[in-house]
Amino acid sequence: MTRQSMDEKDQLLDQSTANQLVDRPDRLPPIRILDLMALTAAMAFVFMIQSQWMDVEPQAFNTTAWLVLSMVAAVPAGIAFASIFWIANQKRITGRFLIQPGHWILASYALDTTFTFAFWLFLFRNSELNSPGLLTPFFASLGLTYFAAGGLMIFGLFFTPIRWWGVIASLATSYGISGMSFMVNLTMINAAPAPAMHWIAILEYGKFAANTICILFLIIAMVVDIKNKTSRDWLHWVGTLVLFLAFGVQPIVQMIVIRFFLILNS
Repeated sequence: MTRQSMDEKDQLLDQSTANQLVDRPDRLPPIRILDLMALTAAMAFVFMIQSQWMDVEPQAFNTTAWLVLSMVAAVPAGIAFASIFWIANQKRITGRFLIQPGHWILASYALDTTFTFAFWLFLFRNSELNSPGLLTPFFASLGLTYFAAGGLMIFGLFFTPIRWWGVIASLATSYGISGMSFMVNLTMINAAPAPAMHWIAILEYGKFAANTICILFLIIAMVVDIKNKTSRDWLHWVGTLVLFLAFGVQPIVQMIVIRFFLILNS
């Protein structure tokens, strides 16, 4: 066999493998040490930012409560940051990305988390910016970020199975409500706070309802996928995990911890 024919055979094998990875997402390589290192680094980054927040107003935080809340928040936030690397790596391996519903969830949560952390980090690192005139564009930008994440979810409806539409639509609704909440906050900076607080309370109830519905639709979609033996890759399941943690586990733990320490300190 000549050198040229061997090279052509290797190219055909490489192309065949690439096609299998695209057609069979479950054939993606398993999580590697490099992937876990990216997750570890992302979670450490989240802890670093949160520790800087605590240093700004240490008297405002109960150290134990803040540590518990930080650990709970660091997991989905760390996954969100690491998913930027994972999605880029998936594009490199398969030639495509955002193939499955969980990928869209990861992408929107990464967009939301990245800009949110960047906003607060920049704000706390520049305390002179804490004035109404300069806070206005920051709150507006953060509200637009949530609208962008919601828009990404709406766009994802065209690329996800119908049984996942409930998850995607309710997630988009939650992002939209969050964006509206930040826009209402602008009226508290520039105008009367009392009416704004009324609307913020209504929006918070709406967001809680949207998050609850999203988790219910998520459970249903996952059960149907498992029942139908639908092929899903590990990145999809990471997306469902981060949604469950961020919208299901994290709010419950936050409520329990805050109430516990309020009672303890009363």
